[in-house]
Amino acid sequence: IRENILFGHPYDRKKYNAVLEACALTKDLSLFAAGDRTEIGSKGVNVSGGQKARISLARACYSDADIYILDSPLSAVDAIVQNEIFTKCFLGLLRNKTILLVTHSPDIIGSSYVDRTIEIKGGQLNISSTTGCRDEHPILISPFKNRRSNGLNDDELYEDSNTNNNSGADYFDTMISPYPTTPFKEVYENYLFTPADESQVRTFSEQDTSGKLVIEEERNHGRVSKAVFLAYFNAVGGWCIFLLLLFVQSCWQSLQVGSDLWLSHWTGEASKISSSEFQAEAEFNISIYAALALGSALMVVIRSLTVSWSGMRASTALFDDLTNSLLRAPMRFFDTNPLGRILNRFSGDINQIDSRIPYSISYFLATLFILLFSLGTTMVVIRELSIVLLPLIYTYYAVGTIFVQPARELERLSKTSRSPMLTHISESIDGAVMVRAFGDKQVRRFQRLHQSKVNTNNETNFASDLAGQWFTFRIQMISACMLFVTTFSLLYMRSYLSAGLIGLVFNYALQITANLEGMVSVWSELETAMVAPERVAEYIKIKPEAPRYICGSTPSQWPTAGSLTFDNVSFRYKPNDPLVLKELNFHINAGEKI
Repeated sequence: IRENILFGHPYDRKKYNAVLEACALTKDLSLFAAGDRTEIGSKGVNVSGGQKARISLARACYSDADIYILDSPLSAVDAIVQNEIFTKCFLGLLRNKTILLVTHSPDIIGSSYVDRTIEIKGGQLNISSTTGCRDEHPILISPFKNRRSNGLNDDELYEDSNTNNNSGADYFDTMISPYPTTPFKEVYENYLFTPADESQVRTFSEQDTSGKLVIEEERNHGRVSKAVFLAYFNAVGGWCIFLLLLFVQSCWQSLQVGSDLWLSHWTGEASKISSSEFQAEAEFNISIYAALALGSALMVVIRSLTVSWSGMRASTALFDDLTNSLLRAPMRFFDTNPLGRILNRFSGDINQIDSRIPYSISYFLATLFILLFSLGTTMVVIRELSIVLLPLIYTYYAVGTIFVQPARELERLSKTSRSPMLTHISESIDGAVMVRAFGDKQVRRFQRLHQSKVNTNNETNFASDLAGQWFTFRIQMISACMLFVTTFSLLYMRSYLSAGLIGLVFNYALQITANLEGMVSVWSELETAMVAPERVAEYIKIKPEAPRYICGSTPSQWPTAGSLTFDNVSFRYKPNDPLVLKELNFHINAGEKI
């Protein structure tokens, strides 16, 4: 509440307390456990309509402007509070200011303290009359003096408005209202907000006085749980899709290796037979090679369609579960979670599930099968090479394990830091009119706030890019070592192998290094991308509100009579809130109006 009233201006204790008293907020803040540190929540869900109106009025008063245009600020308060505000705020605190007040209250319209009354009906000016002159009336309340500055610089508009200024602070001057019916005490000895003496603050437990409404966004740590992988596995189609992909990938790689072996055999025959025989067999060899290549291309198309369809199926299932969970979530959930956090699930996380995860799975399967078949073929041709290749493959795995841990946490940080940015954008759009009403300095302050949140999000992205460069450099160094060992082995064994086999093994050696690097990279990317379904699953598991209909709670023929009895009934607004109606016992007969 304090931050909402200060609205980026420097905190002045005496001025602040005078504004609270003039806007009739003193008693309201004393009823909150955390006083003016109470969090208002999204669109003011934690305060009443009258309190929201008075907080808005207090924000305008604290800005200390010269002209105030107020659109029905008293319509949400009762007559007593209206008189309190009219006297203390309009006739006291803002006595020397120009106020254009829109109201339908006959008491204010007919007041002799109003300088001019203007009636507008149907967009037309009907009546304009001068009702009095304020200089004819005595000063009811000492106006707020010596607090008008010559203009604030941008540096004086704080992003963090909780800065305290305790220099020379005393209790605010008592402001005496001419209306004896006001329910407010003139001096509050035990108020919780901005006390001059900290020893006078009432002590509450930390839970009671925290004032927090919006909870901090939870962020998991460590590896993504197996339950998340299992849930996504079931969402894509389970074992049926897995076995289909396994079959398609095996067929594709078998055809790919078969075409390479056939090409190696074909080129090796050139040195063993005459050119006329080579030309005679060319058509047959081309036909076999083309058939193998076309079959391999067909398997790639089937794999891509299968992965795309299964990925869309999983995304649709998770989106539907997320939507249904939020539609059945209790209102307390929306009070404690800002809109930007929910939008982040429906935008960034669902987008990851739509595109990034299926692509990563497709690329991972492709590189895995290429790697297995390439390694198998290479080790069959040169068995001695496995002694060197296997330790290098383990080195790939070790480097990937080191990289994936910070990469996963940075991905979570990036998503968590994106939610406040979206929340700030949403709040700025909703309150754009109010921000512009307070001048260009406030617009620039909100722009700086947005830039700060964007920079926070970019910091995590920059750290993630640095970790990726660290990983890429080391993987490429290991790949260079593997390629050197393979090339040296082929040169050493050139007298034992045919030119076709040497070319085949060297081609596969190039594929091994590239695919090992690609597989470790996509494995790391896949695990970091699985943070998205992990975050969606958190909202899917939200405890729903009570069901609309409770089976067996009332007889099927109820009501059988027109009477109603309340027997020891109690009500509260939210779970864990104090009871507002306690142990009600009454009986309403048929036809009675209550």
